[in-house]
Amino acid sequence: MGAVYTKVMNIAIWGMGVSGQSAFEYLNRHSEHQLFLIDSREKTLWCPKNASPSQCYQEVEFAKLKPTLDFIVLSPGIHPDNPHLQTFSPVEKICEVELAFRDLPSNIPIIGVTGTNGKTTTVTLIHQALAQAGRKPFLGGNIGTPFCELFKAGDFDCVVLELSSFQLELMPSFKA
Repeated sequence: MGAVYTKVMNIAIWGMGVSGQSAFEYLNRHSEHQLFLIDSREKTLWCPKNASPSQCYQEVEFAKLKPTLDFIVLSPGIHPDNPHLQTFSPVEKICEVELAFRDLPSNIPIIGVTGTNGKTTTVTLIHQALAQAGRKPFLGGNIGTPFCELFKAGDFDCVVLELSSFQLELMPSFKA
């Protein structure tokens, strides 16, 4: 992890689907962070094996606990109007793409594709064109590979991301 996440923080990851799991693995590499993992499903279905059971909460119990948080990483499947999430209204909410972007070296170019139709086809073609041109692109986002996986990907020199409108709403500093 780079310089952005060096201070000890209280971070909630709300929604433990694919992007939530990836955000947890990414943030968990620095054990000094206090991570809270939240989902509406039964904990046995989503609590990671390398997480402490005391880190895993169902939405209802976490909303009652109401710890002080630095920010919340909100998974794409969690609606911002979720009543349990609303109890944390003043806390900054970002998506997993913003989380990774904040730690990405500034010299890595990013191509982002959003829109109603054709995003997956477009990012796939851009990725293939860049690879054929001798670049080492990372392909991620809504195409199935969370952006946080980039830090495990190894050698890459550019990024191609498929982005949803819901993600764009939770990316205040992201620039493609």
